[in-house]
Amino acid sequence: METLLLEIGTEEIPAGYIEPALASMAQTLLKKMTDLRIDHGSARVFGTPRRLAVEVKKVASKQTPLSSEVLGPPEKISFDKEGRPTMAATKFAEKVGVSVNALSVKETDKGRYVCARVTEKGQATQTLLKSILPEVILGTPFPKTMIWAELNIYFARPIHSIVALFGDKELSFSLEDIKSGRYTYGHYFMHPRKIKISSSKDYIKTLRSAKVLVDLQTRKKSVEKEIHNAAKSVGGEILPDDELVDIVKNLVEYPFATAGSFDKEFLKVPGEVLVTAMREHQKYFAVVDKKGNLMPCFVAVNN
Repeated sequence: METLLLEIGTEEIPAGYIEPALASMAQTLLKKMTDLRIDHGSARVFGTPRRLAVEVKKVASKQTPLSSEVLGPPEKISFDKEGRPTMAATKFAEKVGVSVNALSVKETDKGRYVCARVTEKGQATQTLLKSILPEVILGTPFPKTMIWAELNIYFARPIHSIVALFGDKELSFSLEDIKSGRYTYGHYFMHPRKIKISSSKDYIKTLRSAKVLVDLQTRKKSVEKEIHNAAKSVGGEILPDDELVDIVKNLVEYPFATAGSFDKEFLKVPGEVLVTAMREHQKYFAVVDKKGNLMPCFVAVNN
């Protein structure tokens, strides 16, 4: 059993596209593996504005063998009066790949027919994944897609890299001129160079060292901690906004919050208007005092 990892490295994807795309990727990948009789465990997704990734644990190294019963010609033309196999029986056995001595006779609604038990050996999972993964990538749904350069690829944003690993082994395939491998990219300016993913189990740790919090819940907790500390630094508290936290966590790869301020005169404007302007247009968090009154401050989360 191995862990499968697929990461699609892209230009920045809109925040609202990320989680639906990840859910679809995981569902599609598991279904394709099930349809091909590849035993597997559960899927886990990771994502940032610049990458979509899915991990599947406990993936079998081969397909499960498939055993089936195949009906052949009628018994009366398959054996002579002495019970010896005829040419019809011999040809049928050759066709299905079994010994003529392994043939049996089965009673059916139409009479007695020769039959054979045929077992289809499982192919290597690595071989099958090389055809599955491109289909998963290209089948990822988005509200809008785009094409770029001379490539005949439709995706939310241009794809720059593909990581495809089965344990510590590379799964090599291409989407036109984009080749899969084990290299991805770190944070835009804190660690902009290529980084090597040695094994699927090292994915989270390796990206963290490159200043990317790829796990969505880890990044959400980091956003919450950062905005709390920033509001505290100006003597206030964050006006609770779970929906905005969920949006902001998908706008950054490594959250860093800062507090800002605006002229107190603007507090004469109805609070709902100020909050709406900050959250909808800037994705800023409003700051309140201990009594719940708006302060002339805001908290922004930078990447």
